[in-house]
Amino acid sequence: TDRAWSVRLPKLLDDDTPVRLHGLNSAFLSDELDAKANLVLTQFQLHRLCIPEDHVEIVMCHHPSSWLLDGNEIDDRYQRYAHLVLTGHEHQSRCFNQGPGLRVCAGAVHPARREPNWQPSYNVIRISVESTAEKRTLVIDVETRNWHKTKLVFVAAPWTGPQGRHVHRQDLPPARLAQSQTVPNNHSVAPVTTSPTMMPDKSPTTENLAFAAGRRKLIVHFFRLAIILRYQVVMSVALYDESDDALEGHARWAKVFERAEQSKKLSALWTAVASMDNSLAGEPNPFTPGT
Repeated sequence: TDRAWSVRLPKLLDDDTPVRLHGLNSAFLSDELDAKANLVLTQFQLHRLCIPEDHVEIVMCHHPSSWLLDGNEIDDRYQRYAHLVLTGHEHQSRCFNQGPGLRVCAGAVHPARREPNWQPSYNVIRISVESTAEKRTLVIDVETRNWHKTKLVFVAAPWTGPQGRHVHRQDLPPARLAQSQTVPNNHSVAPVTTSPTMMPDKSPTTENLAFAAGRRKLIVHFFRLAIILRYQVVMSVALYDESDDALEGHARWAKVFERAEQSKKLSALWTAVASMDNSLAGEPNPFTPGT
C-alpha cells in the first residue's frame, strides 16, 4: 500500500505499557536516483505521531531523515514524540541517541557485493520497562551482528562494546491509568490505518490497486510542476482555500490532495496537471469523472 499506517501492538510491555508502531513511506515519490527533491513524508503521514499518550512510539521509515526534503520537520517530530526510530537504505549499521530517543540505522542482511564496505548485518532489539514507585524507565537493548569475512559467521559489531549491545534508557512519565483498566484481557487491538483522507484501507482488490497507482502517478507529476503552476492547477479546479495559506511546505499540498479526494475531484485534478505536463499527454485519465 502507498499509505502510512499506525497500529497498537497486541503484546504489552512489562508494566502493561502499550507499544504503537508507525509505518511511514519515504519512497512514495522516489525514483531510481533517490533525488532528495523527490523524497518527502509530509505531515499527513505523521497524523498519529503527534498525540502524547501512555504509549511507547516506534517509527519505521526506509530513508533516514537526512535524505528527505522535509527532513528538518520530520526530525523535530521524531525528537518530540518517537522513542525509537528505525531506518534503512544506507546499508550501514549504526545506533545512536538523538534527543531523548534512539535511532537505529539497519544494515542489510544481503547487500549487493558491489557496494563499498559490503558487510551483511542485522539487529535484535529488545524493549522493556523498568518500573518503581518513583519512576518508569524505557530500556531499549540493541544487539547488532555483522558478518565476519574470515570466520564466516555473524559476530557482535565492534562499536557495541564488550557487552555486544547498545543499551538506551529513557525516562517515561508516570502512568496516568493502570493499563489493565483500559486494555482488554486478550490484548486484541484492531490496527489503525492513516492516509491523507484518514480513511481505513480497503482490501487490496485490483480496483483499489489501480486507484492507488493512479493517485501516486498524479502526485509525482504534480510535484514536478513549478510552484506557480501548482497554484494555477489547484485554482483551476477550485481546490485551493485561503486557510491553506496558514500551512507550510508540503503540508499545504497534502491538504489540497485530501480535499480533492473528499470532493471527488481527482479526475479533474489529473486533467489540469496533464495540461501542464507534456509527459502525461496521451495517457488515459485513471480516474472516472466524479472521483
